Amino acid sequence: MRFLSLSAALAAALMLAACADRHAGEAASLEDQIFLSAALAHTQSELELAQLAEQKAETPAVVAFAKRVAEHRAPLRDQLAELARASGTVADTQHTPDPTRFQELSGEAFERAYVASQIEDQQNAMDDFAFAAARPHDTALQQLAAAALPQFKDDLAAALKVVYDIPFAPEAEQDMGAGLAGQRH
Repeated sequence: MRFLSLSAALAAALMLAACADRHAGEAASLEDQIFLSAALAHTQSELELAQLAEQKAETPAVVAFAKRVAEHRAPLRDQLAELARASGTVADTQHTPDPTRFQELSGEAFERAYVASQIEDQQNAMDDFAFAAARPHDTALQQLAAAALPQFKDDLAAALKVVYDIPFAPEAEQDMGAGLAGQRH
C-alpha cells in the first residue's frame, strides 16, 4: 500500500513537473515571439529611416552615419525575418519608430531629429538585445541578439559623435519662434 501511494505521488510530481516545463516553454516561446516581433519591426523601421537620411541629409557625417546604420540593419533585418518566418511571428508595426514622421523635415531640423532618434533607438536596442542575449530559451535568437549588441554599441557611439558635426544654422533659431518672444502685435 505504501508503495502504491509513493508511486502515485511520484507520478503526480512528474505530471506537475511536465506541466510546469510545458508552461515555462510556452512562456519562453511567447517572450521570444514578442521580442522577435518588436525587434524585426524596429530594425525595419531603423533601416527605412537610415535610407531616408541617406537621401535627405546634407552633412557628410550624417550621410555616412546613415549609410553605416543601413549597412548594419539590412542583414540584421534579414536574419530576424528568417527567425520570425520559422516561428510564425510577424512584425509588430504598431510600436515602432515611424519614418514618415521625418518626411516633412529638412536641413538641420531633419538631421538633428534623425540623430536624436538614433541615440534613443540605439540605447533601447542595446537594452532589448542584451535581455534577449541573456535568456537561454531560443539558442538561435540568443546568439543573434548577442552578435548584434556590438553593432548597437558602435552605432550609439557614432551617433553621439556625429551630432557635433551638424552645423548650427542661427537663422533656424528665429524660425523656431525665438525672435517672436518679446514682440507685441
